[in-house]
Amino acid sequence: MSNLLGFERIKDTPNEEKKIICQTLLKIVENILADPNNIDRRRVYLDSEDVALKLMPYNGGLEMLFEFGFQ
Repeated sequence: MSNLLGFERIKDTPNEEKKIICQTLLKIVENILADPNNIDRRRVYLDSEDVALKLMPYNGGLEMLFEFGFQ
């Protein structure tokens, strides 16, 4: 197994769930790229609706945030 746990876990996730995870991560990254100097865009809260409903319930979703560099 690689060090990229999120990618390993997503492999076994159904396609519809992969789509939700990818769309949510893309939205987060697009927000950062739109205004990289805005600290609020570079923060992700675990209790935010996007993270709580669109990443955490799915296998590999939360791990992907850590792999993207979030702490």
